[in-house]
Amino acid sequence: MSHAAIGQVTISYMIPETRVSVREPILVEFALVNQSPGPVVVDLGLNRTAAFVISFSHDDGRMLASRISVGIVPPSPYFVAPDIVTRAPTFTVGAAQIYRQRLLLNNWFSFDRAGSFQVDLDMPSPIFSQEGARLTVAGGSFRTLIEVDPYDPRRLSDKCSKLLQEITNTDLANDRLEFGTALTSVEDPVAVPYLLRLLTDTIIAERRAIAMLERIGTREAVEALIVSCQHRDQGIAKMSADALQRMEHRTIDAFVKARIDAALKNIAH
Repeated sequence: MSHAAIGQVTISYMIPETRVSVREPILVEFALVNQSPGPVVVDLGLNRTAAFVISFSHDDGRMLASRISVGIVPPSPYFVAPDIVTRAPTFTVGAAQIYRQRLLLNNWFSFDRAGSFQVDLDMPSPIFSQEGARLTVAGGSFRTLIEVDPYDPRRLSDKCSKLLQEITNTDLANDRLEFGTALTSVEDPVAVPYLLRLLTDTIIAERRAIAMLERIGTREAVEALIVSCQHRDQGIAKMSADALQRMEHRTIDAFVKARIDAALKNIAH
């Protein structure tokens, strides 16, 4: 956890788990404490992420990715309809109040191999009082070491299960979205049943869930999307059918191609 000397505003970061296995989602908890006598104005950029910058390196100092803007997600070769941006970039934090949110590291680095990785995270944007005075900020930067163990499908399944449980156990919209985003980042067949439950039971991060099922592309993922085509929400049903059509055109698996073709014809009728 990073927590520097007290200023008018104090920023801290915390990673609940710094030892994970390959492909597990890694969430960073960001907190901003307003210790000034009045409200402060904070601008975290698009969807409250673009103001952060992040670097990844090996523990021996070899740089892997440097000064990435957290608000810019690397492009995907698969179609991903953008999730609705629900959080305004600029907001106020009252006196003696704390603002919290989570950042998903896997959006910018895949952690798809075992090893030790150093993560540097910074939020250099200034913070102002409501009157426009620039405030002193303590603890804006953060460094930690993450140990990634070899791929373990049981550990990955346990993580998916815990994320789904977090989603179903909270009524806070931001928490549900953040945990849902983490779950939909798992590019592994282990995640398929949890992504389907996310679609059928919670309707959280549905565009990302459908895109990840399309990306995983196994026969089980195809079956999950076929189920999702019957969703009560016509938008989700259509996105699922569109994903299946793209998979049908792309796949070289004759069984998958025939299964999708039959399912789509059945849906059309």
